[in-house]
Amino acid sequence: MEVAPLRSYRLEFAKRAADRREEERRIHQHVKDKEERDKKREQDTSAEHDALLDMAITILATEAEFNGFMIELDEYDAATVKALMENDEQLKQVREELKILLDKAYVLPDGRRVFKTEDGTRVFDEHGVEVEDIDPDMIEDWRPHWELYQNPFEREADLVQQRDDILEFQKLADETRAEARRANEAGGMNRERLQELREKLADEAPDAVKRQLPQDHALALDDAEPETQPEAVTFRPAGKLDMPAI
Repeated sequence: MEVAPLRSYRLEFAKRAADRREEERRIHQHVKDKEERDKKREQDTSAEHDALLDMAITILATEAEFNGFMIELDEYDAATVKALMENDEQLKQVREELKILLDKAYVLPDGRRVFKTEDGTRVFDEHGVEVEDIDPDMIEDWRPHWELYQNPFEREADLVQQRDDILEFQKLADETRAEARRANEAGGMNRERLQELREKLADEAPDAVKRQLPQDHALALDDAEPETQPEAVTFRPAGKLDMPAI
C-alpha cells in the first residue's frame, strides 16, 4: 500500500471535517443572532405598546380646570401674605408685652432676668429655665411673677412656630405653581397630578392661611380654627421644667 495516497486521504478527511464544523458554527451563530433580533424586536414592541398605553390612559386637565387651579394658587398666595402680616403684628404685640415685663424683672449678676412664682418657692429665667442657685426671697414682691410672664412667653413661641409653618407652605405653593406651569408649557397637565397637588395644598395649608382664604375657595374650611389670636397650648422651655399647677 502506497503511503502518499493514504496521507492525502487523511488530509482531505480532516479538511472536510473542519469545513463541516465551521458550517455548523455559522448555522448556530445565525440561529442565535436571529433569536436575539426577535427578542429585541419583541422588547421594542412591548415598550412602544406600554408608551402608547400610558399615553392613552393619561387624561390631561382641561383649560378651564388648569385655569381654575391657577386661581386657587393665587388665592393661596394672597392668604399666605395676609397670614404673615397678621403673624407679624401679633409678634410685635406679644414682644412688647414681654419687653415691659423684662424691664421690671430681677436681673442676676450674669445679666439673666428672672421671675419667681406666685407662691414664692421657685425661680425661672426669661427662657423658661428654672434657676436653683438663687433665694426667691431676694426678688421683691412688686416685680412681675413667673405666671404673668409665662403666658406671653408661650404665645411668642407659638407665633414663631406658626410663622415657620406659613413660610414652609409658601415654599410649597411656589414649587407647585412652577410645576404646573412647566407641565402646561410641555403640552398639558395631567388631571390626576393636578388633583394630587390640590389635595396636598389643602392638607398642608396652616390654619393661619386657611382663615384668610375667600369663602368660595375650593378648599373646605370646616376644619379651620376661628380667627383668633393663637393661645399657648404646649409650653416649650429651653431647659427641664417641672411647673406646679397654676
